[in-house]
Amino acid sequence: MPWTLNGLVGLYLRFGLIGRPEAVNRPAAFSWTLIEDPIAVAACRILNDFRPLDHILRSIFADTTDRDRKRYLAAALAQFCFRGGVRYEVLASISGREGWDEQFEPKHPMPLAYFDGSDRSYVVPLNATIASQALDRVAKDNRAELFDTFVSLGSAIASRVNRNAIRRRSPEARLAGRLFDYDQVVRGFLGDMSSRLYDAVQDLWQWNSRYWEQVALLNLAQYQAAPSTQDGKDALTRAIQHARHAVSIENHPLPLTTLGKILLAQLGPDKSVNEAAYSEAFGRLTEAIERERHWAHRNVHSFISLIRGTIEYFDRGGRLTQTQVNQLRRIASEATALFRRDARWQMQLLNYQSSCAKSMPFYSVDAPPFSSVSIPRMRRTLFSTRMLDTAATRGPPGGGSDVNERMQSKSCDSSVQVNAIAQFRLLSHRYQIIPLTPTARSAR
Repeated sequence: MPWTLNGLVGLYLRFGLIGRPEAVNRPAAFSWTLIEDPIAVAACRILNDFRPLDHILRSIFADTTDRDRKRYLAAALAQFCFRGGVRYEVLASISGREGWDEQFEPKHPMPLAYFDGSDRSYVVPLNATIASQALDRVAKDNRAELFDTFVSLGSAIASRVNRNAIRRRSPEARLAGRLFDYDQVVRGFLGDMSSRLYDAVQDLWQWNSRYWEQVALLNLAQYQAAPSTQDGKDALTRAIQHARHAVSIENHPLPLTTLGKILLAQLGPDKSVNEAAYSEAFGRLTEAIERERHWAHRNVHSFISLIRGTIEYFDRGGRLTQTQVNQLRRIASEATALFRRDARWQMQLLNYQSSCAKSMPFYSVDAPPFSSVSIPRMRRTLFSTRMLDTAATRGPPGGGSDVNERMQSKSCDSSVQVNAIAQFRLLSHRYQIIPLTPTARSAR
């Protein structure tokens, strides 16, 4: 079988029809990923074009009863949210057991299978690619049907999720966490019907802090869609209150991070509002980071939200207290050590360092608000000692005298000066900031 698929991939390669880079670069390895797919799905994956599969799905939907389609869509949505699928008893409570055995036959238009053939506790669609495309097709053609699937699945697992199940990370708890995720799941599938979903399941899930987090994020999205209108401003007010309610239910890093992120959405032209909003957001996000400090797995989102909000606060003319500066320096160093390979964090850190350099006149030099871990690493990569000395004597012409005066302070630690030289050299052309002058070098 693999050699047949190798030949198929080779033919598409020969005629210049491949649409996936991995199929071009590693055709043999890519062929193995197709081994369980029907030939129609394999061809679509090679082409990276699923339009032919849409025509197949239309005929499949036409040949399937409402009962079997409802069962299949529930299993497909569950697998989309949690790889292990949905428990047998949960799926049976949604669609009944009539026609059950027939749908586990491969010849059925919408076939199901057991995730673990030896256990038979959890059910998944026989082919995950077709199931994913089926969800997309229903979201476009009959969103109300998919809405009913969300409500049915969310209601069916509600009795199996409680605080103990969440702590144990039971399959149903993990499924629920993803099923109601507004940004990653609900918005993409349900669009403007999203708010109806949260209303429909509120009685069953309002005890859960994550439910209110997602309702808050829904309202945040409504504000971001129309920030200058009264409806948009009202949505932001609701988002903040729902996020605070989530923290009241459970003072946990995830709702704290959500609240901090939403509070930062208040930043605008009014500097008095900005200071209060940033201060509260800063406190919530640093608390989230502190609570996660002893976790085995650290989450990058609280760090990114804090740094991104600080950048915007800088851009709107905000100023930090010395305590905030010290905390940010420690947090940036900690995150750089934790997330060295996380591209999202590295990008935010560079943006943050740029904003710090731009806003440096606002701060004392003995505690600059940038990372003491990332800069030596950048220095090793981009600068030798001789290049740093050159940077100190050959800055770009124009501007930056206020910064130089501060950098010439004798109270400035020499290691901080060296780090600052590297950063100012990197950012000088963008912000027209001069690195240390020869006078500063002699003072050092």
